[in-house]
Amino acid sequence: MCLWLLWACQKKTGEKYVSFRYTQIVCDEHWATGATDSATVVSVRRYLDSLELAPLDVQVRNDGESDACGICFCRTGKRFYVTTIYEEERVRRYGVIGFQQL
Repeated sequence: MCLWLLWACQKKTGEKYVSFRYTQIVCDEHWATGATDSATVVSVRRYLDSLELAPLDVQVRNDGESDACGICFCRTGKRFYVTTIYEEERVRRYGVIGFQQL
């Protein structure tokens, strides 16, 4: 019995996680930009959930470079960071929508 419990605990904590980063641009086509960063994080999470990408953690940070322009492809300086459980297909799908694996 003790060995089974040890195996079960190791299996649960043995999951691999992967993190991604997405650099926000002025005209972000994937999700709605909210009035606050918190509202935008909710939109990002909903978008990723709708694609069945299982985000475990979503954060926004103002740690990127920003461009001094107002056209669509200009960077805002904000980046979205997402952590999820590692699966090769999931990693590929995050890349397709513009997230960079960290």
